[in-house]
Amino acid sequence: MGQKTALERDVSFLSQLSCWWINRWGGEQKTALERDVSFLSQLSCWWINRVVSAGHRRGLQLSDLCCLGDEDSAQSLCSALQQHRKTEGQSHSQELGEEEESRGGNTSHPGVHLSGPALLCHLCGILYCENQPVFDWSGLTHALALLAAVVCHALVQQVCERHSRMTEVRVQTALTGALYKQALSQCRIPGCLPSPAPSLTPLRGDVGRLAELPVSLSALWSSWVQGTVCACLLWRELGPSALAGLAVLILLVPLTSAVQRRARLLQRSQERLRGEREQLLQEMLNGIKTVKLLVLEAWFQRRVGIAREKELETRRILGFLTAFSLLDRVCVPFLAWHSLCNLDHFLFSQERMALLQEMGSRKAVSRSTQISVSGVCIRLYLDVCGWGWVLLTVLSQVCVCVVGVCQAGLLAVWTREAKELQGLEEWRELRDSRLSVYAVLGLLQALSVCCVALAVTGGSLKASASLHSELLFARLRLPLRFYQTTPSSLVLCSLSQEMYVIDELVPAHLLSWLYCWLQVFVTVLLIGYISPLFILIVPVLTYLFLTIQGGSCGWMPFAAGSVPGLLALLDLRETPVL
Repeated sequence: MGQKTALERDVSFLSQLSCWWINRWGGEQKTALERDVSFLSQLSCWWINRVVSAGHRRGLQLSDLCCLGDEDSAQSLCSALQQHRKTEGQSHSQELGEEEESRGGNTSHPGVHLSGPALLCHLCGILYCENQPVFDWSGLTHALALLAAVVCHALVQQVCERHSRMTEVRVQTALTGALYKQALSQCRIPGCLPSPAPSLTPLRGDVGRLAELPVSLSALWSSWVQGTVCACLLWRELGPSALAGLAVLILLVPLTSAVQRRARLLQRSQERLRGEREQLLQEMLNGIKTVKLLVLEAWFQRRVGIAREKELETRRILGFLTAFSLLDRVCVPFLAWHSLCNLDHFLFSQERMALLQEMGSRKAVSRSTQISVSGVCIRLYLDVCGWGWVLLTVLSQVCVCVVGVCQAGLLAVWTREAKELQGLEEWRELRDSRLSVYAVLGLLQALSVCCVALAVTGGSLKASASLHSELLFARLRLPLRFYQTTPSSLVLCSLSQEMYVIDELVPAHLLSWLYCWLQVFVTVLLIGYISPLFILIVPVLTYLFLTIQGGSCGWMPFAAGSVPGLLALLDLRETPVL
């Protein structure tokens, strides 16, 4: 007891607070439900309130997890697909009775992407153009008008994105149900599938790709509509000089298409190599008794290691192509803009109004993946990655944030200086100089994003190779009694999930965490520089942020009661398709 008290004195206050939550929920107070959790935690986790409460009281059942409408249930979607197959004779993923709904959502894509810049351009024209009537508006009114435009654009975009994702989920549900029924009809034992389901494993990737087809089809026709509208806007503002930027974009289309085609081929090759490695592991697990008796663990480990090296080599090439595509994506706006301004400067002397738009360079950062990782695990993972790659990633990400701040500062300085100019020649000189600096900053940002992608790829591949070897060594050294009591499919699934977390989730989580914290720090620093009074509010905002995050962490011990029920439902899964 004295040793436990000493350990509790050594840990930090936040760790003691977390341990207090765990001790509180892990003791004999299982009868207490979500009423003891803070209000912010209930507000942030209201959507899983019923499931977590049921899992804390008893084991979960299918009736606890299924809370869908009749039109979105798996039974309704599968019945609609089956009825369509009977009437048409063919099964297409995009023909599930979603044509009209998907068509209505796809129609709004060009308007969604162009409404934000169009509103911003119109407001700037009203506020700053000489030909517009003068309004006695204050700076707060300007900020509220811009905020209203951004909020309207975000709401419309959210509705459109939700519509597209719901269509994707419905298509995937219908296809998965049809595939499952087809496998059941071909199975020897009625109502039960073999645990490996080898005939269905290659079709899992096809189901996912077909589910994404409605979203991709909408982008096929909406992309050229957006390009046409943007070209018309540029032609109206700049005249024939807009053709220079359009020519640069057209020249880069074949190169981007070749890169994407090569990336798809590499992804298929990676899936094939992963399937061969998992098949080898399955054969080893099925004959684990013979392997143990003949001491063939090292031989199988070398064979699996060779297959893993081929897979990592494919991922390495795919990472380089991804870095190149990011560099291309970020550099295209600056290349097109630079060519357009040069042609306008040398061939035309009349006044042109520059059309400023957001370059979208921050889209290179992937969306955040929420996983729970302790500080010790993160430190061990960074040690395996190599501190050289980690330092390069941090410096490159800091460079991306600094360049973004410099771009915003340049636009602010340019706007302030433009108000003081009188003649047309002075405006042209200022425009050319500021756009040249802006193009250089954009190129630096593109190179920094490329360095981030390369560093993350190098570090993650090094960690994947090392950790896979250790995991495989640990699995092979387990006693024979473990394999006699544990199904081989469960062991293989566990190893595959662990490698997926190491290969995909952990690098994305750490990169998004680093990017978010740097963005918050840079934003607070910039706002504090512009308005020093904001520094007084920073402690209050920090306290609220930590309170909300700590409140959400308080739900983890409570949600732990639902884990056994979820695992029990997972054990009922007899096919890797579901």
